[in-house]
Amino acid sequence: MDFDKKGNPICLYIRSNGHEPGPVSAPYEWCITHWNGKEWRTHLITESDHNYDMGSLYISNNEWNIVAPTATGPQNWGVGGEVEIWSSTDKGISWRKKRTVTSESRFNHSYIRRPLHFKAPFCFFWSDGDAHHFSKSQLYFGDFKGNVWQLPYEMKNDFEKPIQIN
Repeated sequence: MDFDKKGNPICLYIRSNGHEPGPVSAPYEWCITHWNGKEWRTHLITESDHNYDMGSLYISNNEWNIVAPTATGPQNWGVGGEVEIWSSTDKGISWRKKRTVTSESRFNHSYIRRPLHFKAPFCFFWSDGDAHHFSKSQLYFGDFKGNVWQLPYEMKNDFEKPIQIN
């Protein structure tokens, strides 16, 4: 959730045909609902393949962005996927994919979070993991240019340098 410049709420969510994950409840539609001061307006952004996918909303004066695992990942019908950035320049009415952030990943990426008072390069952060089996999970952060950094899996010192992976 975020607010427009007038303080009106904007909500990002996924709607589906049921509570069960997988194809039985598809489609999983990413939607934005915005109170414009007079009425609630809902617009479709894109679709993904799981009801627990999670992304973050970024509102600025001229552009609205969503960073989310909206592309199918290696564990099809599992939570998460490949991370993409979606953009709207007409206050959420229409959307276009602006950038692919991850691709050809070993595991699905999910739970993309927006840090408070974010600034590049730490604009969003998330983790990955096998959506169907127990696995290790890596932590990542990135910026709106599509740069991604991975944190070391084991921290041996108080401060460790992240590894840029693209």
